[in-house]
Amino acid sequence: METEQTESHREREFKDPPPFPKTNDHISHSLSFSILPKDKSTTPILQKYTFPHYFSPLSIPLPASRKWRYIVIHHSSTSKGSAKAFDRYHRRVRHWKNGLGYHFVIGNGSQTKVGEIEVGPRWKRQIQGAHAGSHKYNYHGIGICLVGNYEHKKPTPKQFYALVRLTKTLMKKYKIPLSHVLPHRMVRRGPTDCPGKAFPWKAFIQAIKQ
Repeated sequence: METEQTESHREREFKDPPPFPKTNDHISHSLSFSILPKDKSTTPILQKYTFPHYFSPLSIPLPASRKWRYIVIHHSSTSKGSAKAFDRYHRRVRHWKNGLGYHFVIGNGSQTKVGEIEVGPRWKRQIQGAHAGSHKYNYHGIGICLVGNYEHKKPTPKQFYALVRLTKTLMKKYKIPLSHVLPHRMVRRGPTDCPGKAFPWKAFIQAIKQ
């Protein structure tokens, strides 16, 4: 049986769970912002994603009780999912007592709203994740999972914007350098393309720099 430190990343397909209760953890309301038109200075790498020149911080819990050093980006490799669905799978199938291995999950519209950021129990409790396949990055890394399979297609703009805003907010709070924002494929022991071959990593990094 796999442990939380050596888990395989790929998830299963999930049946729709009961409606997720509305709490302050569901902050999709803070993701509504106007999309500014591209200006002439927009570089080719960002042509597919037009976004505001300023990403405002998110209203999420930002405890100072743990020293976070990395941010690890994932995709779920599934067509649908949510924090609740993944938590159920991690508890019932992987038998992880702490449940959901990620700290944050960003919805794709299948079981939560597109771009909706769900705050996981591990983040609330400020405990290590079970997402990286590496003790170092599980212990020191914040795991963010985008629902969807991005091997052959890109995330939706709303997911992309939500990921950029969440990443920038976490980087600022915990003083995490850009060099410590990593795709799962760079930290896992073993082959994986996570967060997917089609995920626009260069555009993501460039957006963070703005």
